Amino acid sequence: MMPVRKRGSFASFTTSAIDTPSALRSAHERGGGTGGPVSASCTTSGTMLSFHTRRVVPVFGPGSSHARHDDILTDWRAFQGRDLVILGREPLALQEYRPYFREVEARRIEARGATFHAVLGRGFDYAAYREGVLKPVRERWYRIPRGLPVGRCYFFERYGFQ
Repeated sequence: MMPVRKRGSFASFTTSAIDTPSALRSAHERGGGTGGPVSASCTTSGTMLSFHTRRVVPVFGPGSSHARHDDILTDWRAFQGRDLVILGREPLALQEYRPYFREVEARRIEARGATFHAVLGRGFDYAAYREGVLKPVRERWYRIPRGLPVGRCYFFERYGFQ
């Protein structure tokens, strides 16, 4: 059995069990076979994928406060209608992704001794993502207290929030 540090993330593999950087690069390159952009199911996964592939791998969904850096780097409007691959360490619940795609499919990706789970989303629906993910992100992470001056905000401007 493979030693586990933290459940639910790419960090759960110890480097003595597999070649983690190679496995991550391989899983990213394979991307479920769609050729679509790859994103991650959580902040830890996205950070590790970004580090090992030397590419921006955004977190799909609300993420945590740490995922807010993705708000600077990723413009979800650009993915409208495109196919996306969301990678995770544990099996991903398709019902969490259905509202944002025309169709979704789950896949397992074996890469250099490691198993990754992917959701292949076909036909990304930006409008649904804006309402179901970006709007709650705005409410939780970009709520500016009354009485404070409000300057420019890339998140508000990019997604048309007031």
